[in-house]
Order: sequence, then C-alpha cells, then structure tokens
Amino acid sequence: MPCTSVSHLSRARHYPPHSHGEYQMIFVSGGEVRLTCAGQSWHVRAPAIMLLGNLETHSFSRITEEYDRYSVTIAPQAARGVIDEQLLRVFLPHGEDRCPVLSLDDRAASEMRVLFTALDEEAAQSDFPDASDALVQTILLRLYRHAPEIFPPRSESDSLTDQVRRALENDLEEKLPLSALGERFHISVYHLERLFRARTGYSIGRYRLLCRIAAARELLLTTDLSVGEIAARVGVGDMSNFSRYFKRETGYAPQQYRRAHRAAQPR
Repeated sequence: MPCTSVSHLSRARHYPPHSHGEYQMIFVSGGEVRLTCAGQSWHVRAPAIMLLGNLETHSFSRITEEYDRYSVTIAPQAARGVIDEQLLRVFLPHGEDRCPVLSLDDRAASEMRVLFTALDEEAAQSDFPDASDALVQTILLRLYRHAPEIFPPRSESDSLTDQVRRALENDLEEKLPLSALGERFHISVYHLERLFRARTGYSIGRYRLLCRIAAARELLLTTDLSVGEIAARVGVGDMSNFSRYFKRETGYAPQQYRRAHRAAQPR
C-alpha cells in the first residue's frame, strides 16, 4: 500500500489550525496564501513549496482568490525504508532558524509542475500502487538538488536522536521516565535531554506530548471512540488532564475539535 497520497485543489479555502499526524508537502502553483506554523507566519507566493512536519499545527488563509495547489501527505512510519531517510529529514520540526517555505525559481517551478502533475495522474491509477511513492521520492530528490540547505545534515548524534523520536512516536501508551530512556540508549539523562532539544527544538517531554496530541486529533477525526478511550490510547490516563492538555495545544476541547473539524478535514 502506498505511503503517500495526493490531492489537487484549484479554489481558495481557509484552513483553521490543524495537524495531520503525517508529513505534508504542498506545491503552491498559483495564487498567494498566508501560512502560520510553529508560532510564525509566512506570506507564500506561487511558485513555492511548503514542507510541514507531522507534529506541527498549522493554518492557511488565502490572500488571493486564485489559489492552485497540490498537497501530498506522507505517513512517517510507512515511509521509512521506502523513501530515503536523508530526504525525509526536510520534515523535521521547524525551529526559529528553519523556514518551512521554499520559493522556487523558474527552472525549479517548471520541473515541479511536471512532477506534481504526473503524481496527481498516477495517484488516480491502481495498476502500479508503488509508483506514487517513487514519484514523491523523485520530487524530494529534485528539491534536494535545488536547495540542499533545507535538508538538515546528519551527524553521528542524529542516529540516537532519531531512535528516541521513534520510541516516543511509536510507544504512546508507555510512560517511560527520562531515566528509563537514558538507560535504554546508554546515555545520561542530562546529555540525552540536551542533545534532543538541540536536534529537534523540543524537550523530550514536550515532544512526547505533541505526539500524543497529534495521535488524539487523528482518532477524534477518524473514529467514534469516546474522549476517555482516546486519552487511554495515547497514554494519558487522566481524562481531565488530557482535556486540559488538548485544549492548551489546539484551542479546542476534544469534542469541540471533533465537531469543528470532522466534517471538512483539510487534506
């Protein structure tokens, strides 16, 4: 089954703050929008690419009535082993020093139009289900050739950081204290926390919470589970604490979020 999906939109819409639990790559081929992400805002003018991490809450508001874009979502876990790890690093969390928007020159824009059009057409077919993933990797590779600086380089410490990120993303129900993580990865708690914050921009506790909120958002939109059941699934046993954390991060109580976003999920 493909780890990617694509949609093409040729009309302007507003999207309230949301996240997908997936990486998202958006090629703005016409018009202008304002992107708000990680507490900052950018005026995005076509042609441009927006690259958003799976934990990053973001919103869009149109500036022009004209707005044409292709949106690609990539499932992080499924993409590992399918898309090169270095190319996926462009979706790491954006701190103050990294911009999620890449403006394209004429040559890059022309190339992206051809590739995204091919991707959109291929996604409508079913005879080669892995072809879409191959095209997404090609798009990311071409972006790397055009702008390698937006892909954070790997270092020896990145392997450890990646392992910790995956442990936090995959084991939401575990309540591993920092000391247990330090023992698992054979590093002191102090150095683990310092290294993780330097590489991701988040403390381990903050990153774990964002993973849980992202998973809860997905469950609210795609299942009929009660809020209590969702809280348990994402590793927050106390429902009142879960509701408080969720509202602090999203601005909505869980049921309010479900009602406000379920009917028109942005993709």
